[in-house]
Amino acid sequence: SNRAKRQRPENLQAWSLCVQAEVLWLTQPESKTVLEAEKLARRAAEIEPGYAVSWALLGFLLSQQIANGQSRDLAKDSEQTLSLVNKALNLAPNDLIVLGHCGFAAIWAGQTTQAIDYLERSLAINPNSSSSRIYYGAALWADARSEEGIAQMRLFLRRSPKDPYIGLAYCFLSWCYLSLNDFQQAEQAARNIVKHLPGLT
Repeated sequence: SNRAKRQRPENLQAWSLCVQAEVLWLTQPESKTVLEAEKLARRAAEIEPGYAVSWALLGFLLSQQIANGQSRDLAKDSEQTLSLVNKALNLAPNDLIVLGHCGFAAIWAGQTTQAIDYLERSLAINPNSSSSRIYYGAALWADARSEEGIAQMRLFLRRSPKDPYIGLAYCFLSWCYLSLNDFQQAEQAARNIVKHLPGLT
């Protein structure tokens, strides 16, 4: 059952810190917020080292420093991201949230094939996961499969027009269109990013 696919935290504070970290990143995905969110995820991992979501989230947030151009050492940060990903997946290999976070992190650490594999596994467990659907579209974009990425974003937007992840979906949609040189559609998607995620820098 799907319920069995979620690792339950023993410590509610660890779970709560991870939720706060994710909400912070999602609502204000700028550079300084990523570092604040990372601190919260690190605290969660310290409180409950066996809770895979905190390690996955830590890898995810570290990968965002690469994505945002904040990394001072790409090779080192990529290696550290993948080591956190592996740690999380060893603890909970079939947790859909862990697979989603790890899939997104793997994109920025340069492991697109792995990213696609994790995200396909996450969506096999729950096809309605908004975040995994968007991260999957992003992984397809990173793999130079932008048409397929667009199809994933469109599917998400049709199903979830009021989802908190909508700004992120438009962001990757815009990137997909840009990589196909469709500037008109890219601009339209970009206007929607501004509307839904004004904090994105």
